[in-house]
Amino acid sequence: QQSELSRAAGRTDALKRELLRICAAGNRGLGAGSAERSAVLALVEKLEQDFQPAQDSAQRIQAMKGSWGVIFTTSPDLTSLDRLPLPGWRTGRIGQLFADDEEARNEIDFWSPFGSRVSQGVQCTWTLKRQTETAFAVELSFVGSSTQLSEVAGFSVPVPAVSLPLPPAAGVFQVTFLDEELLIQRTRAGSAGINVLVRECKK
Repeated sequence: QQSELSRAAGRTDALKRELLRICAAGNRGLGAGSAERSAVLALVEKLEQDFQPAQDSAQRIQAMKGSWGVIFTTSPDLTSLDRLPLPGWRTGRIGQLFADDEEARNEIDFWSPFGSRVSQGVQCTWTLKRQTETAFAVELSFVGSSTQLSEVAGFSVPVPAVSLPLPPAAGVFQVTFLDEELLIQRTRAGSAGINVLVRECKK
């Protein structure tokens, strides 16, 4: 049994390394071709087959906590960021933060051609849903949004964020793989999508 666990761990590590290698060579799925997308999805499905989540809810919550950065996505609301309406602007970091007290935040940075960074965030609350022995989901309830000019020509600027409340709404994603380094989500926001995220720091 121990040797089987070791083989499974080695298989998972090899799949993760290959997935990270492919994602590092692209642009997070933005503008991805069919070959890149197929290669990523095949690796994701293999990782999902071996996924065994923690059985305790508190352990699942603890494993989710931290800052995560998107390295690949097929979600239409994110792949649409490949083409921004402002000439010369590009999409920077796309991430999620899961913090204590059931607080979460969706985060996106946008860069101007002159080196200015605008940070947009959606504040949420989060809770576990649809828990079974082999799977669980996370529900995000949207609270408010904020937009802030964070940086100009490489320098941070003390400009307060503009915050707005949001009408009541929620989204749910299935956690199909989760460990200390990697988080894979399956979403159904309008249409099905996959998000692959790497841990940036742990809360």
